[in-house]
Amino acid sequence: MTQQYTQFQPHPQFQPPKKKHTARNIFLALTATFVLFTGGCAAIVLSAGDALDDATKQTSGTTGSAHAPSAPASSAAKPPATTESNAADESTVAKIGATEWFRYDDGLQVQVTKLTRFSKGVIATVTIKNGTKQTVDVDLTRVRATGGPNGEEAKQVFDMDQNLGLGFTGTIPPGRTKTARYGFEISKAQQSQVGIEVEPGFLDYESSHFEGGIK
Repeated sequence: MTQQYTQFQPHPQFQPPKKKHTARNIFLALTATFVLFTGGCAAIVLSAGDALDDATKQTSGTTGSAHAPSAPASSAAKPPATTESNAADESTVAKIGATEWFRYDDGLQVQVTKLTRFSKGVIATVTIKNGTKQTVDVDLTRVRATGGPNGEEAKQVFDMDQNLGLGFTGTIPPGRTKTARYGFEISKAQQSQVGIEVEPGFLDYESSHFEGGIK
């Protein structure tokens, strides 16, 4: 009779349950939640800031292009002068006489109609024709003169006996013309080459230039 032996099997080693560290897990979970929440808020703030910057730039650009202030009339560029004459070729300097005009872009025209000699020098007769659609103020119109081949500046002469006063005054309505006389001390030796510069009004127009002489 065979004897049966029961093999000894020791009890499995007892494994103690792992500690769950509940407090630590809760702290980590709260920390992660806070980080995610803070990062999300920062992203939202940055996105909102970028959107606001873009909107501001677009608004500024639109406003600058659509509502740019126009320059006031006082600072506007002076209308350039061009010659208008019977001659075929045009020059930046017109001839003294009743044949050539300086015409500005707005229609104003200037002419040195004639040059005459008197005891103290020469008299330049200047004509301004208002071809614009508005009344033109010709107060403080400046007229200058030079004499001789080197363009020596001439001193203006005021002589009431020769009707040489202050020159142009007042205004010129559209379609009307005004004439004024200006005297200058230019010696007889220099009267064969005379230059006249006319600036209508005060800082309203560029100067027009004329050349001529008395032989």
